[in-house]
Amino acid sequence: MKLAFLVDSYYSGGLGTISHVIPLTRELKKQKIFVDVFSFRFHPPIIGKVLHTISCGFKKLADYDVIHSQEGAGVFIRHKKVEFVAHVPPVPQEVLSNLFFRTVIKSSIKTSDHVITPSYYTKHCLEKGGFSAEKPITVIHHGIDRDIFKRDASLRIAIREKYKLNGFVALTVGRMTRRKNQDDILYALSQLSGITLLLVGDGPERKNLSSLARKLSVKTLHFYNVPKKLLVGLYNAADVYLHTALLEGFGFPILEALSCGTPVIAYRTADFDYVIGDGGYLITQGNIKELRDKILYLKENEYERKKLSRNALAQSQRFSWSEVARKYIRIYKEVAC
Repeated sequence: MKLAFLVDSYYSGGLGTISHVIPLTRELKKQKIFVDVFSFRFHPPIIGKVLHTISCGFKKLADYDVIHSQEGAGVFIRHKKVEFVAHVPPVPQEVLSNLFFRTVIKSSIKTSDHVITPSYYTKHCLEKGGFSAEKPITVIHHGIDRDIFKRDASLRIAIREKYKLNGFVALTVGRMTRRKNQDDILYALSQLSGITLLLVGDGPERKNLSSLARKLSVKTLHFYNVPKKLLVGLYNAADVYLHTALLEGFGFPILEALSCGTPVIAYRTADFDYVIGDGGYLITQGNIKELRDKILYLKENEYERKKLSRNALAQSQRFSWSEVARKYIRIYKEVAC
């Protein structure tokens, strides 16, 4: 089978939605699927998507058995097509981006044969928001590469020594946007002592978060362009992973943290109850007091941290890229017939 994979970003250092593209295409190739990837990595999201879809319109995509369109990247393509949608953004602060994204997704779904989402939450949003266009929607949760994301005691010691991390360490990973809502973490930590927060990522809210951290006297260490090895080291160095996004399609960093044995505290959204399992705590969105109390409880309770760490490692075993790829292939074969 020949598969054309259309995506607007394809590089190993990405965070968020694109994090699954490389391991998925690699696993598809292992399972004897011929994959060509077409991407526009260096353009801004909106311009890149337009240029990408126009460019793909001139390629001989008819030579492929199936087109995999990543979040509207193949919106103008009329061929046997599977559309992947991570999330439908109803974030008020991102009006223009939302309008463009929703229009593209709705149009691309209309010309697709099957839709794949990484969570039942996203599937529900598509159906409720009138996006589904009576197309079949299949939920396939992402996998994790446990050869990369794994617990490593020596790496934990090395990272903590290198960055002089003493005491309790919290970590959050993701683009700095209103949707990711890292502000709540800073407010929760502002009334706790002896905690260092590692912030990994970049984005439009970067300056605001830095300013807020200084204002609230929260000790932070910021990492921008993080290579994979360092990212794994940071997961290992952390005592807890915090995730306070208001909307997620899947929440990839949560699974990465679990795979490194790092307990998770997250706001309840997407399929986090399924992903986190007994590897951490889910709390109500916006409940900063509850977030603060859970952080403090883990900080003061080593036995609970160790228990959750064991649970996290066990939970991550449920997510395998080889099984994920097999599920994708079944859908590709159905569409190709």
